Amino acid sequence: MQNYVNRLYETFKWDGVPYVETGEDAYIVRIYERGLVSLEKRVKQPDGDIYWLLEDIIFTATHVGLLERHGVDNKQTHLNYTNEVMKDLSI
Repeated sequence: MQNYVNRLYETFKWDGVPYVETGEDAYIVRIYERGLVSLEKRVKQPDGDIYWLLEDIIFTATHVGLLERHGVDNKQTHLNYTNEVMKDLSI
């Protein structure tokens, strides 16, 4: 799970990790994939950032837990997104 924690002051941006940056009039949350911005969200209120980041962190933690429980790594083996798995993700 430590791979999903924001690494301040590193120039390399890890895949799937939310990074919070400050702009002139908003906080900017960026998620990178293969060195490119895959998602960017601008939020003017810190509460919005905190809510949005927690939502993403909880989903990611749940998903990683499901991968471990089913013994897959989503590289060599893949999770079968059955109705049961989707139910666990949505709780």
